[in-house]
Amino acid sequence: MVIASGGISTAQDLNKMQQSGAKLFQIYTALVYQGPGVVSKLR
Repeated sequence: MVIASGGISTAQDLNKMQQSGAKLFQIYTALVYQGPGVVSKLR
């Protein structure tokens, strides 16, 4: 299983990671800088 971490702050970043085979995603830095609203932006 591939877990993507780091560099995910937009839906485009998330899509790139998914295309690379990631199944789980860590978005801690995006949460700190953008707040919890970032989760709805990544959907």
